Amino acid sequence: MVYVVPRATWLLFSRRGIELRALGMRTAIWGCVALVAFGLSCANNAHSREGERVIIAAVHRYRNERGRYPDALDELVPRYLPSVPRARLFPSMFARFEYGRYGDDANLTWTLYPPFGRPFYVFNQRRHGHLD
Repeated sequence: MVYVVPRATWLLFSRRGIELRALGMRTAIWGCVALVAFGLSCANNAHSREGERVIIAAVHRYRNERGRYPDALDELVPRYLPSVPRARLFPSMFARFEYGRYGDDANLTWTLYPPFGRPFYVFNQRRHGHLD
């Protein structure tokens, strides 16, 4: 009696089959890592946009009530903001919003993609832009 072993079964237990399974596992692991990194990046960006929206609204309310822009974001706490939001979910050197007042104008800057990808907001012109 002769047993016929299908090619797929032979491939599972041969040296080449083991190598292919290992390659598939490595590919799956790196794919999962890429998905997690992409998800964290999207979450960080959404967090930055929400913080930006809250800060811009608070600065405009401050300006409407007092007739000038605040010298620093800390002046908005606690009346306009419970605390100054962070620009990123996770601690890093790019986790803060940068605010500057220049005469009768002010702007807000933060980093989306270090070291570049720096959006900004100009309060007098009520306009968004990108530095690089």
